[in-house]
Formats: sequence, C-alpha cells, structure tokens
Amino acid sequence: MPFIIGAAFFSVITFSIITIKKIIIPLFKKMEVYYYAGFNINLNNLIENIKTFSIFILNLDKLFWFFLLIILQFFLIIFAYRVTKKKFHTGGFYVPFAFLFIYSYTIFIAWLGVMFDLIKGKKQKW
Repeated sequence: MPFIIGAAFFSVITFSIITIKKIIIPLFKKMEVYYYAGFNINLNNLIENIKTFSIFILNLDKLFWFFLLIILQFFLIIFAYRVTKKKFHTGGFYVPFAFLFIYSYTIFIAWLGVMFDLIKGKKQKW
C-alpha cells in the first residue's frame, strides 16, 4: 500500500510539474506576446519566410531524443509480444502505440480522483 500511494503522489506531482512548466507557462508567455502584438499579418512576409525555411533552424536535439524514445518504445513493444508469444496484429496494430500516449493522461486523472477522495475522506464501497 505505501508503494502504491508513493507511486500515485509521484505520478501526480511529476505530471503537474511537467504540465505547468512545459505547457501552461509557455502558453501564458505566448498569450502575453500576442496581446502586445498588433496582429498585422503580412502575407508577403509569411510567404518569404516559408520560402527561406531551412532544416537547420529546427532544434534537432529535441527531435533526436523524441524519435529515439519512440523507436525504443516500438522495440520494447515488439519484444513484449515475442516474449508472450502473441501475434502483433491480434489486437490491432495501433493499440500499443495509442496506449503509450494515452496511458499517462488517464493514470494522472485516475490518481487525481483518488487523491481528492482521500482528502475529502470519502470511503469507497469496493
């Protein structure tokens, strides 16, 4: 039981910190910049920027780690299917990959609900 509670707190705290630092704060900073901007969109300037686009202006370090983690997860899923001797296409090809992206959000919401129940002192009838 202490391990589960510790995992729940770790999950909620980690997800909250990542959400605040990587999504909410940059969103507010962009909203502030857009507030002070005049929203004068010059299509000629936009087209010129698209013409002069280069792959070298992208942050390749983050893209490298992103694709490396995706490939690693892909190989882990294939290895898990081989160990369990199940066919990869039995449950659908996209199901394991959808699980990788959706699971973190759903487990966060589940643990958040459990924490609110514990804070309120609600007793569950199991």
